[in-house]
Amino acid sequence: MSDSAVSRLKSPKAIALIVLTIVAVALVGYNLVGMLSDPSKEPSDPITETRRSMGEIPGRVAKALTDGAPVTTLDALPPMEGWKNASVDEWKNPFVFEAAKQPRGNNWLVTARSNGADGLPNTEDDIVMTGVIEYIPEYKEYVAGLTEFDGARFESGGE
Repeated sequence: MSDSAVSRLKSPKAIALIVLTIVAVALVGYNLVGMLSDPSKEPSDPITETRRSMGEIPGRVAKALTDGAPVTTLDALPPMEGWKNASVDEWKNPFVFEAAKQPRGNNWLVTARSNGADGLPNTEDDIVMTGVIEYIPEYKEYVAGLTEFDGARFESGGE
C-alpha cells in the first residue's frame, strides 16, 4: 500500500467512516441474529420496533443523496433490501419526516417523529429521531452519522 493510501486511512474522516461502518454492521448483525435465532418469537414492544424503523431512515437518506434521488418524503427514499423501509410507526401512524441541508458544507440533518401510541403530536409518548448525514468528499458519497433518539419513554428506561 502506498504512503498516500496509508495516510488517507489514518485521516479523521476515514477513521470515522470505518468506525461508523463497524457499528452499522454490528447493529444489523445483532438484529439479524435475533430474528434468525427464533423466527416464531413475537416482535418486541411497539416502542422498540418503532425505534428500529426510525433508525433505518438516516441510512436510506444517505443512499438517496448519494444516488441523487429526492429526499422530500419517506416514500421517495429508495427501499433497502432486508430493511423494514417503514413510513409508519407500530401504531400505523405516519412518521413526520424532514430532511434539511445544513447551511454550511454538504451535511444534512434528518428528523423523524412518531406521535406515539396516543397518535397526538408533541405529547410525552412521542419518539423523535435526529440523524446527521455526512458527505465524504473522498468517496463522493453520503453516510449516516450520529443518530439520536429523544423522548420521555426512551429516556426513562427504553431498551
